[in-house]
Amino acid sequence: MVDFYDYMSGNILFLGAGSWAIALSRLISDRNDNIYLYEPVKENYSGLCRFRESRRALPGIKIPKKIKIIKDCRGLEGGIDYAVIALPTQKIRTILGRLKGRFNRDTVFVSVSKGIEINTGLVVSGIIKDVLGPVKIAVLSGPTYAEEVAAGLPVSCVCAAENPGTADKVIGLFLSRYFRVYSSRDLMGVQIGGALKNVIAIASGISDGLALGVSTRAALITRGLAEIIRFGRLMGAKTETFSGLAGVGDLILTCTSDLSRNRRFGLQMVKLKKRKNALGKIGMVVEGVETSKAVHLLAVKHGVEMPITEQIYKILYRGVSPGKALSDLLGRSAKPEIY
Repeated sequence: MVDFYDYMSGNILFLGAGSWAIALSRLISDRNDNIYLYEPVKENYSGLCRFRESRRALPGIKIPKKIKIIKDCRGLEGGIDYAVIALPTQKIRTILGRLKGRFNRDTVFVSVSKGIEINTGLVVSGIIKDVLGPVKIAVLSGPTYAEEVAAGLPVSCVCAAENPGTADKVIGLFLSRYFRVYSSRDLMGVQIGGALKNVIAIASGISDGLALGVSTRAALITRGLAEIIRFGRLMGAKTETFSGLAGVGDLILTCTSDLSRNRRFGLQMVKLKKRKNALGKIGMVVEGVETSKAVHLLAVKHGVEMPITEQIYKILYRGVSPGKALSDLLGRSAKPEIY
């Protein structure tokens, strides 16, 4: 295991230059001189270069000068040793395909994106393999916010990889005095927990927007966890993963915090009624919106009962009112809690 006092060599490319990419690149910048933020959108790239911060995604947090902001990857001499994927899930396939020739067989891919691709039903590791083949993949997930990581507050997360050696490399890359990283072999479970908690957080925001109280919120979190476990089993995840940081830990945080985009989106849905209007109010990607559609389609296909996810899908994509969705949830027949 690499100690967090050690210098890390190699080129580290962050795909995406949003809040997570900025926070994590700052985190490791003291121990590496070859960090790149890739931002292909011209307007965003120009703003990052001019202000050395993202005034939209992470205002007030400066990007150290040693971190290089790039709009293409032609200047990376020596190849890419780590590719940290911090992109909206639905854009990952396109960006990876565009950069496919820049990676080599030793590149380690680290996903910090949390979602499921709508068209394929694949988690991020599945998208990476589908585009690039059998490469080294790790996932970093857990109850953390970029704002708090950037502020140097103590947080904990999980690094999952099928190969323990890959996990050790990634843990060594990110481990610091205030960024605690645990290891896991359950690559699927950690991704399912990270993706589906966003859907439940939208439900939590809608509940809070309707002023239904903290008891209702607690019930949503608990029954939401039951849905995540059922879906996780379908996808081949280990049940015990969902009792950890990437499961219930991340779920509680995202369903209760004002920093949660997904919860705030739920609040705005109550006020503004329309998905497009609520997204415009948030002004950034809300992963749970498209994940709710992907999960609903998979649940219907495989016959998995996901009542909360189903109602969120109906609110967002079928125009069902939050009040009607609540009535349908409460009107379901009684059954054992554990079955």
